[in-house]
Amino acid sequence: MRLGVLLPHRAVVLQSARRPPLEACWTVARMCDEARLDLWVGDSIVAKPRLEPLTTLAYLAAITQHARLGTAVLLPALRQPTVLAHALANIDQMSHGRLVLGLGVAWGERSTITMHCHQALRATDLALPCPHHHVVIRVAIGCHPF
Repeated sequence: MRLGVLLPHRAVVLQSARRPPLEACWTVARMCDEARLDLWVGDSIVAKPRLEPLTTLAYLAAITQHARLGTAVLLPALRQPTVLAHALANIDQMSHGRLVLGLGVAWGERSTITMHCHQALRATDLALPCPHHHVVIRVAIGCHPF
């Protein structure tokens, strides 16, 4: 079993109307890395504001050495598939294979309306509103797409 910490990247945005106190996040990340705990970041467009998860993971890859870096969870419907695959492949390379990708769907009707996603489509398409998401992501990380 592995243990991890959800990085307080939402809290730092809420604490400041101007510039968030990011050093608190990075201190937590370094401490978790030293303790061999994994680091997780979330993604949402309707929940409380938070740092953007992909750029946050890229920075975490640069300041940590041991922690697995994960998304809890990433909403692929918010991003263009090729750009998403490229960003994820870059983060995985920069972290030396420590990226753990958790994909999900929006929570509730408010999120799906905001993302212009239909409930039925979400349920049948396994959280990937564009049918090409899984192929593009697998190719970008070096997996056979079929």
